[in-house]
Amino acid sequence: MAEVVLRHEIFCTEEDYWAKCVWTREFNEGLYLKTLGFPRYEVQGDTENGNVRSRRTLIEPPVAGLPAPLKKAMGDTLSYVEEATFDKTKRVYEFKVIPSVFPDKTKVWGNLYCEGWNGKSFTRVSKINVEVKVFGIGGMVEGRIMEDLKRSYDVGEKWTNDFAAAGGFSTK
Repeated sequence: MAEVVLRHEIFCTEEDYWAKCVWTREFNEGLYLKTLGFPRYEVQGDTENGNVRSRRTLIEPPVAGLPAPLKKAMGDTLSYVEEATFDKTKRVYEFKVIPSVFPDKTKVWGNLYCEGWNGKSFTRVSKINVEVKVFGIGGMVEGRIMEDLKRSYDVGEKWTNDFAAAGGFSTK
């Protein structure tokens, strides 16, 4: 099992981050489709129940550059469903990922939260766990997932800060 804790400085208020970034179509389509170049990002459900907001999203990342053993095992396309909840009281976003390839042998889960508001920014903390139990390639798959996650979160930090700086918060 692989674990990582990522920290990114975000230049907006925590309230704006949750309400105007994480939960808006404009922000997420800009991040996934335009910035990260994912072929597909589709919200399949978004509900609120008291202090908990939940979302289910179908995401198709690019799969270029896979090592030959992974490409042979996974094929030409990959998608995953992210099931996420945000507890408004605890201010924690928890997620699990269900991949289209090896869904019974792959677990990806984690959470996001904000800390350290200094009057102009906060630190977004992302704790992510990946476990792949596929004989012969499990460790390689875990490594690739972690590499892709780190890159995406780093790119996401810049996208988030550029989006906030441009006043891109939609009122829709």
